[in-house]
Amino acid sequence: MSDFQLLDRMLSKMFQPNDDIVLDRPAFDALIEPILHKRSVRENIHSYLSSNSTSPRIIAALVYSASGNELLREMIEEKGMPARLLYGPLMFEGSSWSVLKAPLPPRLYDMIVNGDERWDVPAETLDHYEPINAFPGVVNALVERFRKLGRIDQPLRHLRLADLSLLLETDQSLFAPEVDAMSDDIKALINPDFYYDHLAKCLLREYLPRVDAIAKVLGSGMVTRP
Repeated sequence: MSDFQLLDRMLSKMFQPNDDIVLDRPAFDALIEPILHKRSVRENIHSYLSSNSTSPRIIAALVYSASGNELLREMIEEKGMPARLLYGPLMFEGSSWSVLKAPLPPRLYDMIVNGDERWDVPAETLDHYEPINAFPGVVNALVERFRKLGRIDQPLRHLRLADLSLLLETDQSLFAPEVDAMSDDIKALINPDFYYDHLAKCLLREYLPRVDAIAKVLGSGMVTRP
C-alpha cells in the first residue's frame, strides 16, 4: 500500500465523499488543519499529487480547507511543485463531490486566476475536461486566468465543442465578455433553434484562426435546421 493510501485511509475515518462538512469551511478546516502540520502527511500529499492516482479525500482536504489552500500555495510558490500536478486532480477527482456542487473556495480560485507564472496551467489540461469529473468552478478559474493572460483562444481551442456549448448554456457569464464583443456579422449566423451550439461555433470563428475554427467545427459535425 502506498504512503498516500495510508493517508487516505486515515482521512476516511474523518469524512467521506459528498460529506457536507466541506461546506462548513471553519469546521472542516478545524478538522484538517492539525494533521497538515505533520511532515509525513505533507510527504504523502506530495506523493499523491505526483502519482496520477485517485484520492478524493486528499484533494478535498486541500481544496476545501483554508490550511489545505495554504499548503498548496506553499508547495507551488515556495517548494517549486509544478502547478500542473494540482490541475490534474482538480479536473478528474471532482465527481466524488458532485452531489454537493461545492465551488472552489475564494482563496484557491484567486490563486489560480491571479497567481504568477508558477500557477500557469498547460492549455492541454482542458482537453480532458468532463463536466461530471471536474470540481465545480475549476473551468471558470482557468478561463478567467487565460483571459487575464490575453489567451482566451486557449480554452476555446482545447474544450470539446459539445462541452463548450453546454458551458455557454449552463453558465452564461463564463464567456460573456467574448460573446458581448462578437461582431454583429458573426452573431447574425446564429440560428435560434440551435442557439448554444451555434454560439459556440461563432466564438471559435471569432477568436481562433479561420483554418483552426473550421477544422474544429467540421470535426464536431454541424447542427442544421430540421
